[in-house]
This record gives sequence, structure tokens and C-alpha cells, in this order.
Amino acid sequence: MKKLLLLLAFSLPLLAQEVEEKKETTTEKVVTKLQDWDFNKYEAAHGRAHAKMNKNPQRYKREQMSRRNKTNQWIKNILIGGVAYYVGYKVGQDEMKKGRKGKKPIMWAREDKK
Repeated sequence: MKKLLLLLAFSLPLLAQEVEEKKETTTEKVVTKLQDWDFNKYEAAHGRAHAKMNKNPQRYKREQMSRRNKTNQWIKNILIGGVAYYVGYKVGQDEMKKGRKGKKPIMWAREDKK
């Protein structure tokens, strides 16, 4: 224990020595300034969102749910529309093949027999 304290006593002054500060270049100053501006913009938006949420939490939750539902509805519509288009396109392609042109479908032939 005594050795540990002695070690700390000698190492603390060495660790506490001042390190020479390096001057920042102009570009480094500009970059840090831009980063600070972005962070402040984010902080302001974050604060506004929390203020809205704290005023009326039920309304905030409802808005979030409706936004999520709208997104899900768009995704569903796009997927279903894409599948329907693809299937219709493939069926139309099959019906327009070389050997089938001009032939009546089976259902039309039955209407003639009536």
C-alpha cells in the first residue's frame, strides 16, 4: 500500500504538467464552427419536438401513429399495384403470343352455341 501511494505521489505531478497548446488553423476553425452550427440546429429542432410532445402528449402520439399508418398504406399500395401490373403484363404477353393471335378464347366459343 505504501508503494502504491508513493507511486501516485510521484506520478501525479508528471500527469498534471501542462501540455503545449497547438494553434488551430483557419480551416480547422471553420470546420468546428460549421459543426457547432449543425449541432445547434439539431438541438433546437429536438427542443421544439419535446415542447410539442409535452404540451399535448396524446395528440403527439396520434400524429406519430397516423404518419406511420400513412407510410404503411403507401407501401401496401405500391406493392399491390406492382404485383397487379406485373401479373397483368405477363397475362397480356401470354395472350398475344404468335400462335394465339386471332383465336377466340374458350368462353367466347361457348357463347356462340347458345
